[in-house]
Amino acid sequence: MVNRQQKTGITEASRSTIKVSSMTQSKPIMNNPKQTRGVTLREPKDVRRVCQRIVSEAFQQDEELQYSGRISQLMGCWMKAWELDKLADIERRLEALENAKEKE
Repeated sequence: MVNRQQKTGITEASRSTIKVSSMTQSKPIMNNPKQTRGVTLREPKDVRRVCQRIVSEAFQQDEELQYSGRISQLMGCWMKAWELDKLADIERRLEALENAKEKE
C-alpha cells in the first residue's frame, strides 16, 4: 500500500512551508523601498562613470599592471557606452533636421 507522502510527494516539512508561505502572501503588500546596491545604470553615461571610477582607483593604488586585463575590458565598455551616447546625440540632431526640413 502506498502511503500519502509517496503519493503526493509532499513531506510534513514542505507542508509547513506551504502553510507559512501562503499566510505571508495573504498580507497586503506595503510600499517597500527598492533595495539597491548603490549604483544605478540607466544610461551610457552611468556606465562610463563607473568605469572611470574603477580605473581611476586602480591607477591611484598603483595596481594598473596587476589589473591590466580588467582595465582593458573596462575601457572597451567605456568606449561602447561613449559610442552609444554619441549615436543617440546624432540621432536626435538628425531627427531635428528632418523635422525642420518637413516644416519648410
